Amino acid sequence: MMAQVKVVAGTWSQYQKYCTAIRHQVFVQEQKVPPELELDALDPHCEHYLLLVNQKPVGTARISKEGKLGRLALLKPVRGHGLGRKLMQFIVARARQRGWPKITLAAQTTSLGFYQQLGFGIASETYIDAGLPHQDMVMTLAAQDQQAPEQISVAYLQTYLEQDRSGQWIVHGRQEMQIAWHALTQAAKQKIKIYAPELYLAWFDDEVMSQFTRVCRAHKYNQIQILVSQTRSLTQRTNKLVRLQQRLSSGLQIQQTHPSYRPQREAYLLVDDTHVLYLADTDAHKATLEIGRSRLALAKAAEFKSYWERAQQIKELQKTGL
Repeated sequence: MMAQVKVVAGTWSQYQKYCTAIRHQVFVQEQKVPPELELDALDPHCEHYLLLVNQKPVGTARISKEGKLGRLALLKPVRGHGLGRKLMQFIVARARQRGWPKITLAAQTTSLGFYQQLGFGIASETYIDAGLPHQDMVMTLAAQDQQAPEQISVAYLQTYLEQDRSGQWIVHGRQEMQIAWHALTQAAKQKIKIYAPELYLAWFDDEVMSQFTRVCRAHKYNQIQILVSQTRSLTQRTNKLVRLQQRLSSGLQIQQTHPSYRPQREAYLLVDDTHVLYLADTDAHKATLEIGRSRLALAKAAEFKSYWERAQQIKELQKTGL
């Protein structure tokens, strides 16, 4: 797309005419949001952004003084050319310059992937706003000299974990996934919780098994809880996890979700209810890693607790003596 692209920032009084026109076309006309819900009393108190293509306003967004981003909209003819990403990168860079600790937003569920690619993590369950399903998301803004290198490592992540620093990364591919998995299990002190549609044996290599053993034997109240929807891989007699559970007894528990629970494609590793590795789709080989007491970790801890309370024992494993 050969064009002059620019993002500008200003006040509501400066850009109201353009922001209103774009938002009305996208939210009211396309998405059928009631006009009285689209405009609100927050607009005069936010900073507003215009995305210009050849000096013509084609996109907009706003952010409050508390760092809450909203009303991101692009006109239909310019979508699919990376302009939404350019607008977001401008907003994030501006927030970093101001020293803001984070940016939050309420994303329509159809846009979750877009924001996750930018570094946002999911921080709530789905809810309805203006008649459309949404989920809260958050991006932690570390200082420029604290940004993760392109290739994360266990040692690099350990510096965050050991120093109680917060950080957020998008983890790509099997290698980085394994690095994040190892770093979190090594950092576990009391609790490890895992949810997945089914357990993938590649996740549980010898290093992870040794960390499970360490956690369970460190204190009698330490616990590892694993929750699955499908049990096929667990019924294999060669499964290392099954054999380890037999040795660790009550310290390592494996249960199946209640029959009324509708299996999702998501999976997550939660450590001490503080750090989380979250896969929105287990087939995508991409995850959000958040270190520190993030909203996503808190949300997943509460979610896991509710699922675990209704979970049931796995009959096939009972037959093998578990």
